[in-house]
Amino acid sequence: MSPRKESPNASGVFSDQDSEENYKYAMRVVDINNPVQSLILIKPTRPTDSAGNVGNYLATHNGGQRWHGNESSPQYQTILQWIRGSRLESAALSR
Repeated sequence: MSPRKESPNASGVFSDQDSEENYKYAMRVVDINNPVQSLILIKPTRPTDSAGNVGNYLATHNGGQRWHGNESSPQYQTILQWIRGSRLESAALSR
């Protein structure tokens, strides 16, 4: 069974239901107890698939490395803070 990920509408807005579905999907690839081991963080930082090593397959990303700079990338840091329960600064929300 493939997880369902929803896309925003033409205006770039997610419905409440789509947001909930995306949240449920994200929580399936998050490790609350050890955030840096979350697949949502590991996959985009890996360059290629595991070249046949089935044990490592889930921790790789077949589409290539998405976040260059790995753990120092802004994308990685933002999601890591989210997993750890951080809140966005109000200034960031007003953009």
